[in-house]
Parts: sequence; structure tokens; C-alpha cells
Amino acid sequence: EQRCMEAVEAAQASIKDMQLELASKEADAARRIADVEANSERNRVNELAAVREEVETQWRETIEAVRAEHVKEMETVKTENQDRLDKEHTEQFHREQEIRKSFEAKLKRAEEAAEARWQKRLAESNRGLE
Repeated sequence: EQRCMEAVEAAQASIKDMQLELASKEADAARRIADVEANSERNRVNELAAVREEVETQWRETIEAVRAEHVKEMETVKTENQDRLDKEHTEQFHREQEIRKSFEAKLKRAEEAAEARWQKRLAESNRGLE
């Protein structure tokens, strides 16, 4: 009976040790699962960060390309407008010069005609006095 009790106690102690070992292994497994999940989450966060960086890089490049194209178009428009204004000013200057020359020629002819009339009247007056 004594040996039976010792055998039962030994068996119970062995079962208790096995239960403690099993609990320890379960805790270790749970810790490993948590570590794997944490690593998995970190990897997922890192992957998302990489995707975000790639998208931001593509946006920056696209925006820079669009900005460069816009600047180029604005320079073209500016140059074309300046050329058009220069041409218009040049054409207007030439028209004004032509009008000025025409006016000066008409004025000169009018002055010459007035001088001729004056000389004619003066000559007639001189003949009338003689």
C-alpha cells in the first residue's frame, strides 16, 4: 500500500511536472506566435511605407514634369506675345512715320502755295504801284 501511494504520488508529481512543462511550452508557443505576428505587422507597415514612398516619388516626378511643361509653355506664350507687341509697335511706328512724312509734305506744299500766292500778290501790287 505504501508503494502504491508512493507510485501514485510519483505519478501525480510527474503529471504536475508535465502540466508545468506543457504550460511553459504553450507560453513559449504563444510568445513565438506574438513575435511572428509583430514581425508580420512590422513587415506590413514597412511594405506600406515603401509603397507610399514610391507613390509620393511618382507624384513628385509627375508634378515636376507638368510644372516644367507649364513653364515652357508660359515662356513660349510670353515670347510670342512680346514678338507680336514688338511687331505691332514697329508697324505702328512705321505708319506714324509715313503719316508724319505725308503731313510734312502737305504742309510744305501748302507753305509753298501760300508763298507763291504771296509772291504773286506782291508782284501784282508792285505792278499796280508802277
